[in-house]
Amino acid sequence: MQTEVLADRARSYIAALPLPSAPRSGPGAAAPDPAAVSALAVGQNLVEFAAGAAPGLRPAVADALLLAQLAADKAGATAPGTWYEAHRGVQAEIGFRSAGLTRTAQDLAATTADLHEAILPVVVAAFAGAAVPAIVIETLRQLSAASENRPWIQLFERESRQLSARQFQISMVDGDARSQTVTMVGFAMDLGQSGTQALFFRAARETAAIERIEGRFEADNASLTALAPALADKLASRRHAYLSALEI
Repeated sequence: MQTEVLADRARSYIAALPLPSAPRSGPGAAAPDPAAVSALAVGQNLVEFAAGAAPGLRPAVADALLLAQLAADKAGATAPGTWYEAHRGVQAEIGFRSAGLTRTAQDLAATTADLHEAILPVVVAAFAGAAVPAIVIETLRQLSAASENRPWIQLFERESRQLSARQFQISMVDGDARSQTVTMVGFAMDLGQSGTQALFFRAARETAAIERIEGRFEADNASLTALAPALADKLASRRHAYLSALEI
């Protein structure tokens, strides 16, 4: 009974949550099925599903991540820390438990590498003790040389720009018979008034310092199953514009 009460409360929250208007056109004609792919660009979040992530629950997890991103965007947070706290708050309202976020300044002043290469060891360190998201890391390796005509790159570049900042997340989803867990590391860089339009992997040497934000979220399988229809209904008009399969 308690579980159903919490699910009803979460469904009401999802239905009432304000989100930005859906873009007039998205990067692809149809959204991929998260249950059928190994990795997705979910807005500005590169998400990989480990073997333990239940295929039947992957759509609900992807929708939950997208809902939190869109709600944080709608809240109008201008500082990365505020944005991530808003993101975490939405996750909590829909049943994800979190131990909090850690924030670390990452100084890349000494590197001569492009940022997409320089952050690879940072990503590996952030996922220490958990499976490193191999598909996502290979995606980062290829970002600077990849064609911007590819749908997921168009989506990723559009969503990673937040006012004068560039930010994105990398997430690994894993699970077991009881719950699904999202391990997330986010990066943010303030580009100020530089006016550059390039994703920050490609023009990082101008700004050496980035902020790394790490978090871990867990939701019970039963809760995700109960909320999946509400999440899908809320995001039905946005999925095609915010989800794209990663192509390596």
